[in-house]
Amino acid sequence: QPPEDVERLSRKVRATWASGGGMVLLDALAEARDGLAGADTPLRHVILFADASDAVEQKRGVDPASGEKRDAADIVDDLVADSVTLSIIGLGNQASRDVPYLRELAERGGGNFYLARRARDLKTFFVAETERLTDPSLVEERIRVQPLRWHAALRGVEWAGAPALRGHNAVEPRAGARLLLVS
Repeated sequence: QPPEDVERLSRKVRATWASGGGMVLLDALAEARDGLAGADTPLRHVILFADASDAVEQKRGVDPASGEKRDAADIVDDLVADSVTLSIIGLGNQASRDVPYLRELAERGGGNFYLARRARDLKTFFVAETERLTDPSLVEERIRVQPLRWHAALRGVEWAGAPALRGHNAVEPRAGARLLLVS
């Protein structure tokens, strides 16, 4: 989030403490869901880091927003319903207890699952996921398009009332291609 109130954010970070007992999935995912709710950004994606051998609160946790008993998978469904995707980076190996569940959550969230065997490998996965999401040819901004020339595929489109697109791929037309729309 933007650091508009640095002092408030600093107090919140300083108040954070660890008590052991695992990576609390439901709370982490609920915090991400609530933090991104209603955000009007073109890319809304969560990268969750978890211990692949100690990811607790998978089932029957309490959703902080509603107080209801829910599973971490339910919160992932909430994210997806709000057009937020989820990737997970787990620290462990294929034999780590929670790998299957973390992989399932990442798939359910429309993202990727990465498994880092050593802490020094984490940077590689965070960078890879960030680069995947921020493809320089992908321009995520609202644009309006207009027909450049007629084509049967464009028949019946009401351009004056058409909604803005939320992004496009920055590409150059190939030689001989017919350019139909421009922004």
